Amino acid sequence: MRSPEEYLQQLEDMGLTNATFRADSITEARAVITRVRQMEQELRQIKRDINLDVKQIRHAYADKAANAGEGTAGLFTLFGKRKMAGSIRADAKRSVNRERDAMIAAYERVKLTVDDLLNQTAGVKAGMETFIAEQKAEAAQATPSRGGFCPQCGAKVRKSDKYCAECGTQLG
Repeated sequence: MRSPEEYLQQLEDMGLTNATFRADSITEARAVITRVRQMEQELRQIKRDINLDVKQIRHAYADKAANAGEGTAGLFTLFGKRKMAGSIRADAKRSVNRERDAMIAAYERVKLTVDDLLNQTAGVKAGMETFIAEQKAEAAQATPSRGGFCPQCGAKVRKSDKYCAECGTQLG
C-alpha cells in the first residue's frame, strides 16, 4: 500500500502536470495520440491501485471499528452502567470512522487529480484527431484535378480548366 504522496510523486514523474503537446504533421499528431494513450493506460492503472488501497483501508478500519471501545466499555458494563458503556463504544467507533475518512480523503483527492488528467488527455486526443482530419481534408483539396470532376462539388471539368465553372474552386 502506497501513500497519497507517492501517487502524486508518480504523477509528477510522468510529466503530465505541465505537459504540452504540439504537432505540425499527421505523423507527429499520430505519435502524440499514441503517447497520450499510453499515459491514459498508466493513469487508469494508478486509479485502480488507489481504489485497491482505499479498499484495504476500509477493511482494516472495519476491524478496528468493530473492536473499538471494548476494554473501557466492558468495565462499565460490569458495574451496571450499560448506558455509559454504549456511549463509550459509540464514541470510539465515531473516532475510528473519522480517522478512516480523513485517511481516505487524501486518496480521493489524488483520484480526482487523476480524473482531471484523464479528461485533459481526452481533450488532447480529440484535438489531435481533429487536426489529422483537417490536414487530410486540406490535402484532398490541394491535389490538382487531372480532369474529369471538381473535387469540391463534383461537376464535370476539362483538363485545361483552372477553376470549376459550377462552384469556382481552383483546380490547381
